[in-house]
Amino acid sequence: MICVQSPFTKMTITSCVSLVFFLGITAVVITNGYPSSKKVCVTKTINNAYTKVSIKTNRHDNLKITDVRILKTLSKHKCVLRKSYGFYGAYIYTKGCKAIMKVCYIQQVDKGCRVVTLSSKSHEPSKIVFKKGKIYRMSLIKHLKDSKMCKRGVSYGYLKNSAWSMKGCKAQFKICLKN
Repeated sequence: MICVQSPFTKMTITSCVSLVFFLGITAVVITNGYPSSKKVCVTKTINNAYTKVSIKTNRHDNLKITDVRILKTLSKHKCVLRKSYGFYGAYIYTKGCKAIMKVCYIQQVDKGCRVVTLSSKSHEPSKIVFKKGKIYRMSLIKHLKDSKMCKRGVSYGYLKNSAWSMKGCKAQFKICLKN
């Protein structure tokens, strides 16, 4: 098995490659190609001079702003970093600054995480067992149609290498495993 880190992408990806010989055919199998982070830049218009704005698109995003540049000032006063605007974590704040900004951030991607759907019926639980790894985090992404309320520890949860839902909980979950 050979492990490499790709120098050609904006993401940091570590992949392990195995050569498999089967009936005289050589195949390359890539495993563990989970991105650990990627840099993204977006244009954001701030029309409110006194505000705090999140760049997250959903509450499960793990973002950190690295740079904010003013593309066009929309307010009467000049926008000055750390005086009339700034950033921390996934937030931009303004104090008298209205502008069109280029916001660059790093999006952390959890290694070993995947999205699974668990769909239990009222009296029939749903379960998934992972052959490799142990679950260290499980978070609800969204309820599915016809789902009853899903509550951690009551109608869904995990133990070691298995995740479950019951009592009519039907949802998509982000499950993270460690070896």
